[in-house]
Amino acid sequence: MSRLAAADRLAAAAALDECRPLRSLPGAFYGDPAVHRADVEVFWRRGWVFAAHACELASPGDYVTLSIGGPAASPRKIPAPLAEQVTGAS
Repeated sequence: MSRLAAADRLAAAAALDECRPLRSLPGAFYGDPAVHRADVEVFWRRGWVFAAHACELASPGDYVTLSIGGPAASPRKIPAPLAEQVTGAS
């Protein structure tokens, strides 16, 4: 969480403290921009995110777009040997 502002960290920690088993998430998870920023940074920007199944990218030039907590990222071009493995194209 080092890239998070202190205020965002505090807001996320306060929201987490309100969590109770078998209950819905506290309201801050749905409407607090600071909690949203913390959620995006901690959970969505630290690793791979499933974007599409190979059947959605069956032909050369096929692509998908998605937005996760901010501006859409441009997908990188898949190298040909990997693209063949992923899509079955030759």
